[in-house]
Amino acid sequence: MLDLRLCEFKFPISPLVISTIKKNASKVNNYPVYEKLYQTLQEYTGYPENWILVGDGSNELITILSQDLLQEGDKVVVLKPDFPMYAVQALRNKVFIEKVDCFQNNFQIPYEKVINACKGAKILWLSNPNNPTGGYAPLPILRKIIESVDCLVCVDECYFNYHGETVLPWVREYDNLIVLRSFSKTHGLAGLRFGFAIANPKIIEKTKNYFKFEVNSLAVEAAMSAIKDEQYYHQYWQKIKEEKNYMAEKIREFGLQVHDSRTTFLCIKVGKGEKLREWLQKQEISLKVAYDLPEWLRLGIGTRKMNQKFLTVLKKYFKKIIPVHA
Repeated sequence: MLDLRLCEFKFPISPLVISTIKKNASKVNNYPVYEKLYQTLQEYTGYPENWILVGDGSNELITILSQDLLQEGDKVVVLKPDFPMYAVQALRNKVFIEKVDCFQNNFQIPYEKVINACKGAKILWLSNPNNPTGGYAPLPILRKIIESVDCLVCVDECYFNYHGETVLPWVREYDNLIVLRSFSKTHGLAGLRFGFAIANPKIIEKTKNYFKFEVNSLAVEAAMSAIKDEQYYHQYWQKIKEEKNYMAEKIREFGLQVHDSRTTFLCIKVGKGEKLREWLQKQEISLKVAYDLPEWLRLGIGTRKMNQKFLTVLKKYFKKIIPVHA
């Protein structure tokens, strides 16, 4: 099965990370120690420990922030479409969700509607670049939103290394800003799980009100080695960008609409997304229907061999099946 659902890093991870994992495998009987990790993250981000929250990937960071910052009856604002975990955690914490529709604006953030929706809200969640479209909000739009709302604004930047623009330096400027990062899509640590949040210490201290071992010991060591050897990953970030552009061009040759993407995936308008997804599954290729977009599929970018296999199977679909938009 060729699994392109989760947009993982499909290239070799750093040899230093591999050797670090092997070196520390025999130490997993001990609880993790975070002192060196926080020192490494301070050098990496420019923020000291009391500005940093580490977690078992961005999903857990979303869970922690939701549990510790929200109360029953609060209101959160999310975009539609966007990463569904924001709304999932809101529902688990029994808060009201207001969704701002981005469908009618070519998936661009209608910032005036967002600002208006944030009245009375506790948190505005948004991924940038957006998951599942791959599009992004320009920095001036994000600044306008952050400055105009009274709620917390959590910007999920787990695809930052493919996008290149960040609001991370603004955290010192805006005490309502939270930035999330993950090493799953960028450094190949999806199986170990590692991420971190940067925010004002007044926010971070609310999430550290009980003793936690959120990140396992191997993930701690792997994350530090990935940061130390980050130059290694630059070649593959560039390779993924090249493969993404190649795939977008080839898929458009089928007459399909492909949204411009600053991530490790493409969002493709195919008509009946579930119909094509099921057919691809039978051909041993696994994709996802894009969140809140039943006419679109989300395709993770793999190696050239993986991508060629997908194109070959897609061509077979158009030859044997009634046109995809039917």
